[in-house]
Amino acid sequence: GTTIKAISENVVVNPGGDAVLSCTVEGKPLTEEHIKWERVAYDIASRTTTSFVNGTSYLHIKDASRDDVGSFRCIADNRVANPTNRDVQLIVKFAPEIDKSPTFLRAASGTGERGRLPCRAQSAPKPNFIWRQESKDLPVNRTYKYEVEEKKIDPLTYESTLIIEKVAPADYGAYECVVTNELGQATESIRLDITSQPDTPLSLNILNVTHDSVTLAWTPGFDGGLKASYRVRYRINCL
Repeated sequence: GTTIKAISENVVVNPGGDAVLSCTVEGKPLTEEHIKWERVAYDIASRTTTSFVNGTSYLHIKDASRDDVGSFRCIADNRVANPTNRDVQLIVKFAPEIDKSPTFLRAASGTGERGRLPCRAQSAPKPNFIWRQESKDLPVNRTYKYEVEEKKIDPLTYESTLIIEKVAPADYGAYECVVTNELGQATESIRLDITSQPDTPLSLNILNVTHDSVTLAWTPGFDGGLKASYRVRYRINCL
């Protein structure tokens, strides 16, 4: 059989640069034909070339761009035993892009409660988050009033949450999340409102129908600042 002995760590390149991903395989027999690279919904044949030296397959991506960012899978299969595979993440540096989903552009809190404003962005490399109100940087983590929590969601996605203690009437309104890295910046306005009824869900889709079930999906609207639940109503049409 074949085993994958080593694989590139996350490969990071500048836009327009050339990227090389590697996958080292052990096995007998072992030739270039026994190793292949795959990626779903990506034109790997026209975007990449491969080379093979001493049991290592190299995947070359020329003139890398934002569209090439993603996970490439090395598959080793000499048809003697089960194939094995490992993934390599290609990261092409790009300026931050802020998530504009309804749940990330608004938050709500009752007066006297703790407010939480999330700002989620994709970026490479890791971005810096700045929070502002009325064009002034907020003194985060320097007073009890404003604190920031940051977390990494996946290799490209980061989230900063502005926490506002004891929300007062003057704290409601628009805040700015500014996200920067070496390639540029993005700014988005995020509102803090008083808790309210939830917004209507968006884009209801029927995913699957069987003789006794229907699978539905939708995008949640803004939850009004409280935990939302959903009720599905249906009507039987008699012919």
